[in-house]
Amino acid sequence: MARIRTIKPEFFRHGGLFDAEQETGLPLRLAFAGLWTACDKEGRFLWRPRELKLDCLPHDGIDFSRVLDALRTRGFIEKYSVEGVDYGFVPSWHRHQAVNNRETPSSLPCPSKESIESASLTREPSREPRVDDASSTRLEGKGREGKGKEHAKSDDASNMLELTNGHDVIALPALPPVATLPLVDGSEHGISKQQVAEWSAAFPAVDVPQQLASMRAWLHANPTRRKTRKGVAQFVVGWLQRSQDKGRAAAPQTMQRPARPRSDEL
Repeated sequence: MARIRTIKPEFFRHGGLFDAEQETGLPLRLAFAGLWTACDKEGRFLWRPRELKLDCLPHDGIDFSRVLDALRTRGFIEKYSVEGVDYGFVPSWHRHQAVNNRETPSSLPCPSKESIESASLTREPSREPRVDDASSTRLEGKGREGKGKEHAKSDDASNMLELTNGHDVIALPALPPVATLPLVDGSEHGISKQQVAEWSAAFPAVDVPQQLASMRAWLHANPTRRKTRKGVAQFVVGWLQRSQDKGRAAAPQTMQRPARPRSDEL
């Protein structure tokens, strides 16, 4: 079943997708955007080229398996196999899609390193380095792609951990969030364990997990005051700063005993 998805203006400036489309002669940009509507809540889909073509490019006379392979060899999607069934997923899904929290949870198995390697036994080597960002143009000077080491992309709790080795990328689900905050669009913003540790160090007088629970309760009680995905971090830090200031103001002052007069003053 096709679903409504988000497309950012930067998508149309994506040089990597354009170059891939020019090289292959396939409508990869439109197909990639169409593929998002076939993905479930976690960015997963059944690897069935014929059925996917009906969702993405129903009127084009092309072999959609070629489209999937072109997107896969350039790192825009990944293929994995579980119990003999092929699936696919978009590694950058949670960095670019704000999924409604009322959407039906994914019923497809979660990809693992082993399942991706199983599906990659017949995979051709990538002809180009993987394009890291599958939905926006990488501008000059904006970060560097790591090779041969493990690195994490930070965004929401729904981020993916990427294991990079040369041109091959294996994307695995990150750890689940330790807390979530409802956003104005109805989705949830996840808070990672690392963020909690950083905030606890920055605001030592604050019980950060307790304050996150208070924030969640307050946002549920005040839905019109909920934040956007970009503004929620500022909201959290502001809340913790005020809690820190209140804690200091409420700290009892140490009572000093009056000095005893010296003998020569008696």
